[in-house]
Amino acid sequence: MPPYDALIVLGSNILPNGGLSPDSLARVKTGIQLFRKGGLHFLILSGKWSIRNEYVPPRTEAEAMKEAVLKQKIPLNVILLEKKSYDSVTNLVYCKRLLKKRRLKSCLVVTTDFHVPRIRLLSRYVFGKTIRFSVKGVLRKMSKYERAQREKHERKQISGLRNTLQSITPGNDRVMEKMSKDYFAGLKKKEIAPGRFELPSPGSEPDILVQARRQGYTLLI
Repeated sequence: MPPYDALIVLGSNILPNGGLSPDSLARVKTGIQLFRKGGLHFLILSGKWSIRNEYVPPRTEAEAMKEAVLKQKIPLNVILLEKKSYDSVTNLVYCKRLLKKRRLKSCLVVTTDFHVPRIRLLSRYVFGKTIRFSVKGVLRKMSKYERAQREKHERKQISGLRNTLQSITPGNDRVMEKMSKDYFAGLKKKEIAPGRFELPSPGSEPDILVQARRQGYTLLI
């Protein structure tokens, strides 16, 4: 692995009780392993929580990941928190600002494997030519149904993004941030009540939905 100035771990939601979702946990574990190999100056933990959540968690994804990282004896002085982002675009936009503030020129971004193509595409437009980047995918065990649904969602997201990004100059993070805000401002949210996930068979629900439902919460998708 070539040296990078920083390792960025993208959060992937947080449970109503403040615990990390399975995706977030898998990403932060991989982040810790990579950081211990050396060649990295900072560990950036990124994420507030999903804008699609109906509930307000007691802490941010970044804060929950920090707790997990400190338990593994990673020094506090190398940890940077990005606690404002609410989606993949703002994850990268706000992390870029942390990098620029410290005059860091390169980063390795950690996300889940099926999320890599979208993060790689977005990174090209957020970081532009000023920051060298690479994306590391984390393989997480899940049902075939959940993986198929996740991959289908990613393909749809990438298709829409390609059309939007055509008019944006790579490296213009302010325009990227505005694109994200405009999208969510116009997004009509659909509420799914607990116990009414219309999936084909028991046990095939995404983990984040299962755990939230067991705690009696409603999720927005």
